[in-house]
Amino acid sequence: MSQLQFSRYMRLMEWAKQNPPDGRVEKHHIVPRSMGGSNKKDNLVPLSPRWHFIAHWLLWKVYKNSKMANAFWTMACCNGEKINSKTYEIVRSAATKAIAESKRGKTTSDRQKAIVSALMSGRVVSEETRKKISEANKGKKRSLQVCAQMSESRKGRTHSQETKSKMSAAKKGKKPNNWKGHKIYPITQPPLPWVQ
Repeated sequence: MSQLQFSRYMRLMEWAKQNPPDGRVEKHHIVPRSMGGSNKKDNLVPLSPRWHFIAHWLLWKVYKNSKMANAFWTMACCNGEKINSKTYEIVRSAATKAIAESKRGKTTSDRQKAIVSALMSGRVVSEETRKKISEANKGKKRSLQVCAQMSESRKGRTHSQETKSKMSAAKKGKKPNNWKGHKIYPITQPPLPWVQ
């Protein structure tokens, strides 16, 4: 292992944490996953495509093993031609735009949705992420179709006694959602055209 290159790499990582890039960002694992690095926030740093290329170049110089060689070779070779970091950045940007353009207007198949759903099941969402999602959804109105789909997806579900107790405790002392002063008016909604 080259200590000189390692110190250069670590200086780059510290600099990148203090100076997040503008424009396109790629997440880089400070300790590579192939060497036991995790996906935790403290092991990820945002890099521009050019600095991501340079980071992998330095990792190759530090370790000179097959895993680092493969990672760098994948970035450094395009159709058999060696490229530098600036060219990589330009090519990466153009490729990203082309992929985005090709996906515009296309819908996701049920098979793909099932694959994504399987990958996401059991995933734990941090409190910070939950707050961000909550803030993003504040003030948004759901369409009647979305409300009906949510209602349909919840049919037949049962809650554990513990969950029921928590829900009951959370609602204690709160006014119902349809509270209009001294009277409670039933919520009415027009018949849904796709249910008839």
